[in-house]
Amino acid sequence: MAMPPSFRLVSGKALPVSDSAVYVGDARLQLARALQVAPARLQLLGPALLEDSLPLAVLLVDVQVWILPDLAENRLAKLAGVEKFDDLQEIVALQLSSKSLKTLPERFGLVCRDSLQSLRILHSGLRCLPESFCKMTALKQLVILQCNLPALPPSFVELPSLEELTITGSRLESLPQAIWTARALAAKDSQSGAALCQEIGQMVTLR
Repeated sequence: MAMPPSFRLVSGKALPVSDSAVYVGDARLQLARALQVAPARLQLLGPALLEDSLPLAVLLVDVQVWILPDLAENRLAKLAGVEKFDDLQEIVALQLSSKSLKTLPERFGLVCRDSLQSLRILHSGLRCLPESFCKMTALKQLVILQCNLPALPPSFVELPSLEELTITGSRLESLPQAIWTARALAAKDSQSGAALCQEIGQMVTLR
């Protein structure tokens, strides 16, 4: 019986792929989870670029895994004034202001998890937050000013250290109801505070 192919980064580091992977596409998904990147950023190379529909059983050579650059990460690094996206893990306070900013890179919350305490997003086109946003264990202050963010994700209540949430001039229509019972949170919204307070049904004043 032929041995299954091994998967390695360009650096030579071996990557785990379980026996449940039947096709190249299955392996791509497993590798993306292990590397915490989007599957589309991975290129799998055997004798040539491998298609997702190719059965792993027919591969007779090891597979080299390339991680393509994340353009969103590069743009945010430039906006934040750091050389590389991973340099954000050293930042304590960050202010972002750009109309071209529609979302944050998927790894944002993971990279900033233990360091970022204050995040201000001002006058941007922000429309959504990545799933990793709730991983930021150090975040105490979040300011969203003049953005297009329509809602906060339910996982927002999992931010363990958040003390102050300021939302001004956004399109925010609702807040996760558990946000008020999760912690003592000072929340402010200059335009839609009354509506939000009525919806949530809590004795909270939003200014």
